[in-house]
Amino acid sequence: MAGDRSARLRAARGNPAGTREGPGGLVIADGASTLIEGGSFAYRAIRPMAGEADLYEFGAHGHGPDADRPAGRLVEQIQVWDHAHRADRASYRVFPAGTPDKDLPAGPLVRDKRHSRIAIPWTA
Repeated sequence: MAGDRSARLRAARGNPAGTREGPGGLVIADGASTLIEGGSFAYRAIRPMAGEADLYEFGAHGHGPDADRPAGRLVEQIQVWDHAHRADRASYRVFPAGTPDKDLPAGPLVRDKRHSRIAIPWTA
């Protein structure tokens, strides 16, 4: 969608455990994937699965007037990863900003940054 951005949400500095407890999940200190859409945003969060010592559930927390939109989109991407790419490995290919879509590899997720375009194809 035009105007969408991605970012990394980080936990507060000085947290010795490296994570910050959020509503219904944990925000990881090294950054949680975040989608920004208009005046709303959503970030990836995890929470322990009930009754499971070492298993966690991925989800999304949304904030803002249209929070359901970026949160829903983030959950869709988590589900795609879970069903189709969990055993795959991500690779990253970086292209100069302004590289036409036709010159990018077919099919990967593309993130546009100020100085580059990052293509993230999944490989088995």
